[in-house]
Order: sequence, then structure tokens, then C-alpha cells
Amino acid sequence: MDLNNINNLSHNKVLLLLFTISNCNPCKLINTCITNNIFEYKKVQYIILEIDKHRDISDNFNITVLPTIVFYKNSEILNTIIGYEANTLLKELKKYK
Repeated sequence: MDLNNINNLSHNKVLLLLFTISNCNPCKLINTCITNNIFEYKKVQYIILEIDKHRDISDNFNITVLPTIVFYKNSEILNTIIGYEANTLLKELKKYK
């Protein structure tokens, strides 16, 4: 996965990009929240990006805090959620039902 792939995918639907790292407990918790709810949102594609494997993408999105969730469509950021904010995430997801 690279930035070109993400931009191409973003033309078809909203992308929920979760920036994470494997040893981050809040990242694991928000991932569980997303995976338990994402099936309800057919217009959203969920992509997990571990920053140590996708440094170029995380740098492009200026990721400095984990977890960070970026809602992205048509190569534009729609919204960003920083930290473990499950309620904020679920409210944002409802926009794309």
C-alpha cells in the first residue's frame, strides 16, 4: 500500500485510515471498536496502516500521535480523530451510512 493506492481508492468511497503501531494498547482498542462496527457502513473502506511499515504515508498525513484515524475521500481529509475516542469515531461513522 502506498499513497497512490490510497488516493485511487479514495475516489470510490470514504476511507477510514487507522494509523497504528503493534504495541499500542489504545490502537488495539480502537481497532476492536472499528471492526465491531464497520460492517454497518458499506460506504466506508477500513485500512490499517502501521506507521513503522508505512512511514511515507504517515509522514504525508503528519501523524504524530497514535492512534490517529483519518476519514479520507477524493484525496482530501474529511476529518481526523486523534487518540482513543470511540464515541467520536461512532458519531463520525454515522455520517457515512
